[in-house]
Amino acid sequence: MKKRKLLTSLLTLFASATLWAAVPFVTTTVTNGEFAEGTQWYTMRLGEGGAVLADNENAEFISVGRATTQYEDKDLWCFTGNDTDGYTIYNKQAGAGKVLGSSAEMKAISGYGGTGGGTYPILCSLSELPSGYVCAWDFISSDKIANVEGYYMQLHGYSYKVNNFGGIGKLAYWAEGADAGSTLQIALAEGSLEVLVSNGSFTASNSNKTWHSRWESSVIEGFSLSTGANNMTASGDYIAGYSGTAGSSTYTLTAPEGLIIEAYSFDFVNTNNDGSYSLTLNVNGKTYTSSATTQHVEVNGLEERVATFTQSGANKGVTFTNFIVKIKRSTIIPEPQFEVFPTPTSGAIPYRIPAIATASNGDIIAVADYRHSRADIGMATNGRIDLRARISKDNGKTWGDIFPIIEGRGANGINTPGQMYVGFGDPCIVADRESSRVLVLSCSGNVSFPNGQRTNHQGIAHFYSDDYGKTWSAPVDRSESIYSQLDNTPYGPVRAMFVGSGKISQSKYIKVGDYYRIYCAVLVKDVNSTHMNFVLYSDDFGETWTILGDPNVAPIPSGADEPKADELPDGSVLVSSRVTGGRYYNIFSYTDSKKAEGRWGTHSFSGNSNNGTTAISNSTNGEIINIPAKRVSDGKPVYIQLQSVPFGSGRANVGIYYKELESLADFVTPADLSKDWDGRHQASYLSSAYSTLCWQADSTLAFLYEEDTYGTNGGGYTIVYKNYSLEQITDSAYTYYPELDGRAFINEDIEAKLSTVELGAGKYVGCLYPDAEEQINAALSAYTTSPSQEAYEAINDAIINAPAIELVPGAWYRIRNTERSNASLYLQPEAERVKASASSTANADQHFSFVPTADEGKYYLYNGNYEYYLGPLGANETQPIVTQDKAAAGIWTVTTRNSGKSSIVCTNKTGGYVGLHLAGDNVRLVPWTADAAASLWYIEPVDSFSITIGDNAYTTIHLPFGVILPEGLEAYYAGPTARIDEVDYLPIYRYEETVITPGIPLIVIGDKGTYSLAITRPEDWPTGYTCDNKLAGTLKSTIVSGKNIYLPNAASAFRKRTSSTGNVSANTAYYTSDSEASTLPFHINTPTGIESVKTSKAVTFYDLHGREVAHPTKGIYITSDGHKVWVK
Repeated sequence: MKKRKLLTSLLTLFASATLWAAVPFVTTTVTNGEFAEGTQWYTMRLGEGGAVLADNENAEFISVGRATTQYEDKDLWCFTGNDTDGYTIYNKQAGAGKVLGSSAEMKAISGYGGTGGGTYPILCSLSELPSGYVCAWDFISSDKIANVEGYYMQLHGYSYKVNNFGGIGKLAYWAEGADAGSTLQIALAEGSLEVLVSNGSFTASNSNKTWHSRWESSVIEGFSLSTGANNMTASGDYIAGYSGTAGSSTYTLTAPEGLIIEAYSFDFVNTNNDGSYSLTLNVNGKTYTSSATTQHVEVNGLEERVATFTQSGANKGVTFTNFIVKIKRSTIIPEPQFEVFPTPTSGAIPYRIPAIATASNGDIIAVADYRHSRADIGMATNGRIDLRARISKDNGKTWGDIFPIIEGRGANGINTPGQMYVGFGDPCIVADRESSRVLVLSCSGNVSFPNGQRTNHQGIAHFYSDDYGKTWSAPVDRSESIYSQLDNTPYGPVRAMFVGSGKISQSKYIKVGDYYRIYCAVLVKDVNSTHMNFVLYSDDFGETWTILGDPNVAPIPSGADEPKADELPDGSVLVSSRVTGGRYYNIFSYTDSKKAEGRWGTHSFSGNSNNGTTAISNSTNGEIINIPAKRVSDGKPVYIQLQSVPFGSGRANVGIYYKELESLADFVTPADLSKDWDGRHQASYLSSAYSTLCWQADSTLAFLYEEDTYGTNGGGYTIVYKNYSLEQITDSAYTYYPELDGRAFINEDIEAKLSTVELGAGKYVGCLYPDAEEQINAALSAYTTSPSQEAYEAINDAIINAPAIELVPGAWYRIRNTERSNASLYLQPEAERVKASASSTANADQHFSFVPTADEGKYYLYNGNYEYYLGPLGANETQPIVTQDKAAAGIWTVTTRNSGKSSIVCTNKTGGYVGLHLAGDNVRLVPWTADAAASLWYIEPVDSFSITIGDNAYTTIHLPFGVILPEGLEAYYAGPTARIDEVDYLPIYRYEETVITPGIPLIVIGDKGTYSLAITRPEDWPTGYTCDNKLAGTLKSTIVSGKNIYLPNAASAFRKRTSSTGNVSANTAYYTSDSEASTLPFHINTPTGIESVKTSKAVTFYDLHGREVAHPTKGIYITSDGHKVWVK
């Protein structure tokens, strides 16, 4: 393809104006009746009205009048040729066989002055061009339409310019002159370009111009490929991309304004074909691993102005070849917007992190970081960040001057406690609905969140305005009063805390004292560096803050990031946390709102997998709010839940998701809220990131978001304001309805509360006892009889505090995964690891105990047979160790649910994930998120242990827990080998206690059958009882060496093992003796040995159950004269 420069192209710096024509298009070629691959197609519009020129479709003229286009083929044109010979014009629908031609004879129209009105340019056959027709054209610049890049189009070699002559709607000429009606606007509609060094230039680079962060196309002006750092370099004519010193680099393709990317593809290979490393590319949700072999990537079906992909790993390179990008004209009509805080160039001090609120007088107050440091707090040497504000008094139509709330002072490298004034960033804001008071919270100081420690961390600065945001108080640091609330929890002392930016939420229902309650949410890095979220509330408008709910239970316990909080229609509290791919949600249900008592649910992911708030390949802060509305189709009152995020891919294309809350059932649990969102509205088509929302006094929505409007390439964002009605966001499906009665809305579906309860789910930890149903139904009935907030909270209380099976420290459990292999796999110990395996009750291997630590609610996970603890979770995909040392053991908390599905969470993990998870191979235990399906476990209480006695009338036991012998069984221990009448015996003695303590090997004698031995608690074990027991035992199956080992393999006797080594089964006993005998018969309390028995009236024999035996055979008997005898 032959390239021609654009009017404003940088190529004018390198080429003579006499050599290059200032044409607004790139020419193509036609070969064998086919347009060249990558041909650029354009629209041509005529006159001030922008009438679209299209294929005349064999009509006698091209109609002029239609000003709109959907960029169909009939409206698209391409060009071949040059300045010297003129340009040939083709129409996409007409194909390469027709060209735009015209007679050179200028005909007049009767009644009109001038000539040319009767001569019509049309598409005609190139091979059968009518006589006298010319099909070459020249283009000359026109300035007849103000602020428009216009051109005259005239027949090559003539001065006749096309025109809508006389305004009669036909493309013709005005031979004698030219005006606005003769001016064409030519705009790219669709095409493609190849990303090559020679097809553009690097416009942002290091001082040596060897490494670059931005490449701009000279083929399509305004198209760019950029990174956030100088991670690109030239590899011949190709671009090589590197991961950068940060280990990850995002590559952003940006189309010019008015155009969108519809597809792109490239080949990639390790730079210089170096096979010594591999890098990871994430492209449109798919992952690729680089190598010395060339691979191909193709992305289709896009409709975005911005597309991104990421490269991560070592700071090595991949070289991109055959890098083709297809673009087309966007049909989306630009929306009105206002740049509240502009960052017009990469050299300007950048803005970031928007916050917005509506004051009680209707003023809209916008706040943002003004980052002299160009970085987050604590991430730059000087560290100065200001907070700046701007106020609109007319619902966003116009805005006053930008002014500072506070100016940071910088630090010049100081990083010590107390440096609050170094910088202030990431603001959140709320305006009291009943007064002129406004509150802003922000991070402060010069310590980064990642580097925070309990004694040296960011502050939480607090500012007040009492005049609707015009003037502001000096900052006060509130951080210590909040940090200290977590000091004595399982998470404390926490290392760092970060208040989520944007909107602080004010309750519509709960007022304690002079103010309605307000909520904000925080990101916390705990003592083990786990990232989690908490919600804070204040009843004195920010003077004091308290953690909502139990501070020992984080609503988002792991994998959390910057959060938001808001109130749901029933008065419960929603937390929303950013996560790659979407959001985490959790809901706090009040049992007593005045006292702020209640409980969090189980957090749930919302994203592509459940038709939720999908954020492709990004994790970015966004806002939540719900609006009372009416469904237009039938007038039904509903609430509309909104969530703003960048739709992606990457941090781009910010917009707003919406979900209809038709009834309580749509948000009664976090999982219900997370799924099945109804639609979305896209606000930005550029690189864009953080966003926030608030409701305006004119019953519309204020949307404030970051956008790289001016292509500053990571240097900062312009903070853009847009104003939306609910109809605009929902495509006219809903309208604002402030009269919605929230209580009546809840009443309609109060039975949905029962869906949060699983009755009769089983006998697992967390499951409800049968009488829970009666308790819950009573509360539900009371609410139905007399609805109120208090009665509603009583239902929550009945559900939350319903009697359930509790985890008992020191008790014994079998632990079964709820997800893998149809929920059939249990924790199974091995010598070096704990794995998952099929159910086995032959021994106590699968019995585990939660041994309490010094901290309430934290446990060691102990296996009795193997006498070890499960170690802490480590790096991703690694298995935890096992250890007999408590100091090296994992420390666990258990989150239960009345479904019986529990999360087992490691509080001293060393990697990134906290949940004990069963890997996809159905064997390995690995770290993962605590709420993933395969991270949930049935914890089954084990109340008894079964033994089986066979024909030999006894068995042996050696157990890690205490048991009670049932009636009909007797337990015996062994003494030293005894020799009687030249026969060696195994003397056994009655174990006098019915409760057998752990770790004692014993012989259990009884009739043939299976018996259930109740497991006892330590408080039930006998004290002070001792016995000189010569039996040995194994808890786990063990290889035992020795020549004199006797095993319970014979009837009423132990048989000597023939081999010198062998396995002894788990939970059994054995005996060691120097005897040469092959068997050692039992000898109870040194009885007389009897070879055979002849019954007589003088002596009667009884078995051990007291039943008379007429003809005794082998075994132990009691005689009528009080002797125990052994019949051999």
